[in-house]
Amino acid sequence: WSVYFLLTALHIYANRNCMRLISFESFNTPRLNIVVSDYLDYWAANQVKEEKPACVLPTPNDVAKVEPLLFVGPQPKIGASRILFGESFNELATVSGHAGQRLRDDANTLKQNGYVVVSGMKNHRPCVVVCLHTGCKSETLIKAYLHASLYTRQITKSGEIDPATETAIGEDLNTCWPIFMDSCKKSGWDFNHQELRTQGYDVS
Repeated sequence: WSVYFLLTALHIYANRNCMRLISFESFNTPRLNIVVSDYLDYWAANQVKEEKPACVLPTPNDVAKVEPLLFVGPQPKIGASRILFGESFNELATVSGHAGQRLRDDANTLKQNGYVVVSGMKNHRPCVVVCLHTGCKSETLIKAYLHASLYTRQITKSGEIDPATETAIGEDLNTCWPIFMDSCKKSGWDFNHQELRTQGYDVS
């Protein structure tokens, strides 16, 4: 039995090392989470600088060495809150507490941008909810995840998101998104395909 367990351990170790040699140029949620985390560290250090240094993000080969090998596990998070990606609009209303004109504004944003991001509480924990419009492109999904990640970073700092902070996050996104997209493409990432994990909903 000891020989059997030794050979089994060697077999698993060899398979693990072989899997680390395989890299994918498209994002799934763990890969995107790794790259976005690195980018937000860069953004926090250089956001106020007029002359920003070049942003060098992990390549697909770099990420392959550290990404989780199992397809199960908790939803990735950046900061103190979870990102509920691809939730129903009903869940958005419940978690955020939005109603009336505020909820109509959320619906309009969803149609115009292909997604909408809100913050709120679920099971007494802070979270960020992302609703996706039916048929939105891979690039839009990646942008939505970056937008949600800016929310989670802000929640980590202040514990809540007020309307003024939402506006500031939107302005940050307009500035940091082109840099993120350009840096990702220079590192070899493909924005035409994605395998992001969602809650299974989209809104038409």
